[in-house]
Amino acid sequence: PVTYEELDRFFAKEDGEGLKPLCERENYPNKDILEKQGIKFAGIYKLEYNNKIIGIMNFLYSKKDDAKLNNDNFIKILCNQIAVIITNDSLSKEIKLELEKRMQTESELQLFLDTAIDLMVIIGEDDKHIKLNTGWEKTLGWTKEELLGMKWTELIHPEDIKSKEEIVKKLKAEEKIMSFKIRLMCKNGDAKWIQWNSRYLKSRGIAICTGKDITEQHRLEEQRKSYEEAIKLEQIKGEFFSNISHEFKTPLNI
Repeated sequence: PVTYEELDRFFAKEDGEGLKPLCERENYPNKDILEKQGIKFAGIYKLEYNNKIIGIMNFLYSKKDDAKLNNDNFIKILCNQIAVIITNDSLSKEIKLELEKRMQTESELQLFLDTAIDLMVIIGEDDKHIKLNTGWEKTLGWTKEELLGMKWTELIHPEDIKSKEEIVKKLKAEEKIMSFKIRLMCKNGDAKWIQWNSRYLKSRGIAICTGKDITEQHRLEEQRKSYEEAIKLEQIKGEFFSNISHEFKTPLNI
């Protein structure tokens, strides 16, 4: 193995490239063994691409041959073609590796989005769904194919349309992550409360949104409010009857 710096130094020497008697080649690898095998000449040519040496091509001859000695130009052209093939092969492998890494990253990200949140969607300027995760069918009953042919506004509960318009207006004006609650219609006609985190990207004309089904949480909150109001009402009733009782008892005692 040699480094690119060693290759550059080797070919920087005078007459480093070309065909020469093996005996004139100093520090040639396994020179003694090759001479014993009858090798008389060693042709050394650089494999170069975009002015960068990427390797060496060696030609070994057992005896002098004038025809071979006169083929330097042809061999150099051949080496240039080989250098291009090697570089293209190396680049294609790098591209393939990068694509595999990217696909793996996208797969991991999609898995994270599918498991960490209920809903993920990218919405275009026309309110149409551009990209969705797999949680929509589980949460609302709509398939990915059905949703890609629909607009986001078609899913919003009729009573929340006005709120949606105000939210979108604010999103586009501030261009920051915003949180809001809105009801979406299920395929079976039910409605679910969704907690959204959304941001509008003006440069791309899209909104990126992630949502969590908080229907049960919303129901419990409404129950809690009802209980608190009922308790408060009972307290008021208790105080009222206590005061009335006191007012009746005072004159009766006298």
